[in-house]
Amino acid sequence: MNNATLVIAVDLMRPKVLVVEGDEAVLETIQLMLINEFNVLVARNGSEAINLFEFARPDVVVLDILLPDIDGVDVTREILRKNPDEVIIGISAYAKRRGKRFAEFRHKGSSRKAVWKDPAC
Repeated sequence: MNNATLVIAVDLMRPKVLVVEGDEAVLETIQLMLINEFNVLVARNGSEAINLFEFARPDVVVLDILLPDIDGVDVTREILRKNPDEVIIGISAYAKRRGKRFAEFRHKGSSRKAVWKDPAC
């Protein structure tokens, strides 16, 4: 890695949203939906998400549950360990299989509860 500096243009009045998604097409779609109202940060896997969260401290995290390296539930656990009141929105194409585990997870120090709605309902 070279010593290049990454410069990100941000509007300080906009909330920061960290979008974590392993599928490039889905990531781009979510980013396009949010870019006009939010400062959008992107991570393509769980490791990137945890590192970017520590650096940027976003207001909201939109997190895929099924990631290429670290399970989204484990990423959620790590983020909530760092900030128990972080707002995390879990998304998944595999809702029946993985969504329940995300919804049942609750960090002991958090005042927030995960909310899960079965998309089949």
